[in-house]
Amino acid sequence: MAKPSKVAPLVRQHERGSDGWRRVDEGLTRIAAWCRERKIPKYLIAMPLFSANADTYREVLDRVVVLARSKGFVAHNALDDFGGKWADLAVSAWDAHPGAGAHAILAKRLFKLLSKGP
Repeated sequence: MAKPSKVAPLVRQHERGSDGWRRVDEGLTRIAAWCRERKIPKYLIAMPLFSANADTYREVLDRVVVLARSKGFVAHNALDDFGGKWADLAVSAWDAHPGAGAHAILAKRLFKLLSKGP
């Protein structure tokens, strides 16, 4: 029997119409309004969890990017920025947050996005 994926709950909680997806939508709406009131450009980088199966939730990250763009964000799905080496770039085997190497890659991506302007 296959071991249950830790990613499956993340995908389910962000299905269209779910409470999780509604919270994403409402959160981006609030951020967009706050930035608009202050004339601040809006940028969003959709980040994967840094695990071997990160590609499993590509659809979720893509939907977040589409939603963010619809609200005026410059948005980017960072999943492909790491050459599929998400687990290698994690803080540790037990912590799926980006480690130092991932942050360096992200800094370069963010610089490119900011250099283009909104």
